[in-house]
Amino acid sequence: FFFVLMSGTATAVHKAVRPDLLAPKRKHVRKIIVDSWNTNASMYKMLEKEGVTKNGCTCFKALTVIHKTLQEGPPRFLKRSYGALNFMRIIQNFWASQGSHDAHYGRLNVEYAYFLRGKITFHHKHPLVLGKLSLDDYKEKVKNQPEVPLQTRQQMISHLLDLQDMILRVQETIFSFNGRDLHESKKAALVPLVVESDAIIGITVHHLTALCARVKDSQDAQRYLDRFASYYPRFRLFFDNASRIPYVTDHIQVPQLPADSPHFAVTGELADMVPVAEQVITISTLMLDEGDGFHNNGGQQGQQGQEGQGNAAASSEASREAPAAEKSEESQQATSSENKTPEGWVSFGQPQEATTTDVPHAEPQHATVDSDAALLAKLREMENELQRREGEINYWKQVTANALRQAQGLNNACEENRQRADELEQHLSDLLQKQQKEKEDRLMRKLENAVGNVQNALQRLTNAEIPPNASSTPEQVLTAHEAMLDALKDVETAARNRNHQALISSIKRLVAAASEQAEHSKGVAQLTDDPELSAELSNAAEAATKVLRLLLDTIKENPYDADPIIAQCVAVRDASMILEHATQKIIEAERVNDSDDDLTDKATSELMNAAKVIEDAAKILAEAKRRAEEKARENKEDINVSGAIVDGAMAITDAIQTLIQKATVVQKENVAAGRARGEGAVYKKDVAWSEGLISAAKSVAASVKDLVKKADGTVNGDIETEDVIVSSKNVAASTTQLVVASRVRSDPNSKNQKNLEAAAKAVSQATRTMMLATQSSTEVKKEVVEEETRVALDGLSLTEVKIREMEQQANILKLEKELELSRLRLASMRKSEYKQ
Repeated sequence: FFFVLMSGTATAVHKAVRPDLLAPKRKHVRKIIVDSWNTNASMYKMLEKEGVTKNGCTCFKALTVIHKTLQEGPPRFLKRSYGALNFMRIIQNFWASQGSHDAHYGRLNVEYAYFLRGKITFHHKHPLVLGKLSLDDYKEKVKNQPEVPLQTRQQMISHLLDLQDMILRVQETIFSFNGRDLHESKKAALVPLVVESDAIIGITVHHLTALCARVKDSQDAQRYLDRFASYYPRFRLFFDNASRIPYVTDHIQVPQLPADSPHFAVTGELADMVPVAEQVITISTLMLDEGDGFHNNGGQQGQQGQEGQGNAAASSEASREAPAAEKSEESQQATSSENKTPEGWVSFGQPQEATTTDVPHAEPQHATVDSDAALLAKLREMENELQRREGEINYWKQVTANALRQAQGLNNACEENRQRADELEQHLSDLLQKQQKEKEDRLMRKLENAVGNVQNALQRLTNAEIPPNASSTPEQVLTAHEAMLDALKDVETAARNRNHQALISSIKRLVAAASEQAEHSKGVAQLTDDPELSAELSNAAEAATKVLRLLLDTIKENPYDADPIIAQCVAVRDASMILEHATQKIIEAERVNDSDDDLTDKATSELMNAAKVIEDAAKILAEAKRRAEEKARENKEDINVSGAIVDGAMAITDAIQTLIQKATVVQKENVAAGRARGEGAVYKKDVAWSEGLISAAKSVAASVKDLVKKADGTVNGDIETEDVIVSSKNVAASTTQLVVASRVRSDPNSKNQKNLEAAAKAVSQATRTMMLATQSSTEVKKEVVEEETRVALDGLSLTEVKIREMEQQANILKLEKELELSRLRLASMRKSEYKQ
């Protein structure tokens, strides 16, 4: 079971520190903390295997996990972490020197590792303070403890203020990043830092208050109060910035500090409770006591002395530069060792002086001692001198051994760093190659899809069993042709610049335009009556599609060689131009020409004339729209009426143009089938019905002319909108007559007849749309009428108001009479058209 727990902890550590720029998952961190309570497994050994000196993100996430475990883990983990200070020092030194090039995590890892070193050392020096720095837990532990000396409390306050300075440096380094650079992994470290800051402020305020009650001279507390006051606004800014980050507020409630820092008053009311500082132990006793301890526990004392020097230099930023800091600490430690009596071999002449001072007292008592006694005293003096020299020699031997071990360690570190640099260089090269391969694979996949689409378009073009697009027009072929030319330019530019992303995008547009061109070319070739023109268009479309496939194959062979790609683009452009010429021939062949031998039928000639009339009408409407827009710039209200009418008329004209084209195709089909001639009884005298399709085409042309004239008149203000509505209805009626006249002699199952009826529906829909827009523009709003009526009746007497009502009633009766007479005249006109 124990090994299972250790395996689960190692897995959780590995997943928690993976370099994915995301925060360590809460379940993994929780697993690590729970296992730290249940097992004695060393998390630091697990982290050493995760490459904390290879990846900055991994190292920072490892420090975050350590911080949370220090806060929420068992006390034994906090105690054992003191033995892992060398692990923290290695991290700090590495990222301060070899890893300083990491702009995201280099300096951040140095600051965070330095803070955690200070935190672990603080808890080692003050074991009554738990990892959370909870004030309640601290009070519970010290409630039965005796009062501490004033110097002890001052030292603890100084250490707490040092921790505050370290925390502020870490959070300021984190907030030096913003936007995308403020990764979620960096935000995750703010959670334990906010909790730590809130707790350390509370325990610092407690000790400052206790200090002010125990000192009589304010100078003994002022320097600590000033430091705390200087840190307080920086903590307020820290909490304010953290409260603006959703990730932090989702995990904890960020505290809000008051605007003013706490006020402390030096009272000295408990000064009598403070015990006197301990007496200094004599040098000889310390030397006897420390002699064995130095040999037996020399490593531990050296570590404590080093941490003491770290605390003394906590306010200096230069002391945290890794290589210089370690050498400075060693030199300071050696110097302080020579000047401090209790810590080691300091006053090496004192034993000799003590011996000489004892001699005068011995001489009066032993005046009769013979030369043997004097010789014995001399021997003792020499023995003491030898012991002193031996101790000095042992001291310097130990210093030399430590220096040699450090030099060996630095050499090993340099070798490891050299190996890591080689590994990083190889890793970077592998990443670049992998990225380049991914780009090429993505381009190849896109090219494969494009080749497949072109092959499908070619199959649909050449397979006679696949029906063509019956609604295709030559204009659609030319539009696809222009899109292909634009895409070809982009392909050439991307090939010259070797821009894979632009090349993929332009190829996608090129293939889409080519597929559309092939589809419409097949439809136009099927609808064209001339077999030669149809075959020419089909062959040109097939050739253009095949050349495009060759272009894609060329790009697949070598996407970095621009010359063959550009040469193949020229071939695709030439093939597309041949297709464009074939389409233009079909357009010219379908134009209205009285000399055409094919258009011998009079009805077909009238349809062509109607098509010409509609083309002229479209030009007039375009000019009218331009004048309407100019007028709208002068008077914004007119665009709602005249502009809408012109747009609707243009929509109707476009729909009728398509209708005439479909009717022409139907008429040609009827001529070819011998159904173009016939006689029958005439139901109405109206020429539109008596002359069949010929008169119907004339009627459509005439109604379109009238609609264009009315629409153009609305722009000048000469025509009312009601005239436009009547003209639109007349266009719809003429369209219906044309469809009925063509249906009489056409095959009801013919695709061309169905296309004609679909075009007629489009004309009807466009007519209804314009009528609705025109009617809505002429409607009088109820609110406007009420406002005008209120203004007109304002100030009138009751009699005058009654007179106005009678006048309105008279107008209504007059208009109703005129409406009834107009309806009778219209009915009489329609009756006269029928045979008696």
